[in-house]
Amino acid sequence: MLKIIYFLFLTLLVTGMSYAQTLEEIEGHFQKGLQYSRNGMNDEAIKEFHEVVTADPSNLTKDYYVQTYAEAFFDMGMLYGKNGDSEKAAENLKKSLEMMPDHKRALYYLSYVFINLGEVAKAKPFYERAKLLGFTGDDSQNGDIVGRYFDSVKKRALTFQYPLFFESGKSVPVTIEGDFGGDEELARDTLTAIEKYSKIVNYSGSFQQILAETMRVKENNTIIVEKWTVGDNGNQKDFWVRYNFAPPKDFPYKVMINVSEKDYE
Repeated sequence: MLKIIYFLFLTLLVTGMSYAQTLEEIEGHFQKGLQYSRNGMNDEAIKEFHEVVTADPSNLTKDYYVQTYAEAFFDMGMLYGKNGDSEKAAENLKKSLEMMPDHKRALYYLSYVFINLGEVAKAKPFYERAKLLGFTGDDSQNGDIVGRYFDSVKKRALTFQYPLFFESGKSVPVTIEGDFGGDEELARDTLTAIEKYSKIVNYSGSFQQILAETMRVKENNTIIVEKWTVGDNGNQKDFWVRYNFAPPKDFPYKVMINVSEKDYE
């Protein structure tokens, strides 16, 4: 009987030591990740946070597991964003929110990442939830950059005289409707690019019906994509327009514009 009691005591002791060691190791990786992040060592920080989220959580308390793993996913998302990998940034921020649905910083920055990915429709609900929770960004100098973006892209109708088949010399009033940014000059350049492309693909529409969907944020020479639906007499076709806000010197347009019938991956 004494041997059994002694065996049980050793088992509990070893289990307790294992629990403490596991917690210590995970916390060590997490703190190293934070330190690397503060020092601008993004890749090293990502490796440490990855060690956290791939560790076996079975010996952890629920509160520690949820909070620490959610923060590690959030930090990895932010670091991937800094490294220019918006896809992985979104993936990790979403995982953070799966663990903590009201993680207000993850909500806000996932909205920002979706804007950079051109997924504006997906971005807005996350921003609105973050704002409801009282968070509108960490940058006191630049303020609420996501909110300003949504303020600048609103449902509107822009009407102007546009040359019908630009080589003909004739013009028609054209109204573009939808949630979009940009000015009249940008709209003209875009329609001209679509028309040139339409001639190549033998599309005979005269742009009597035009719907523009939200474009991506213009920042630091970012490539942005916007979907335009153009049509005539009941026929319509979707075009994806790609802009580059760093055109070559002396380029005749305000922006470089590429047009495709396919969505950009």
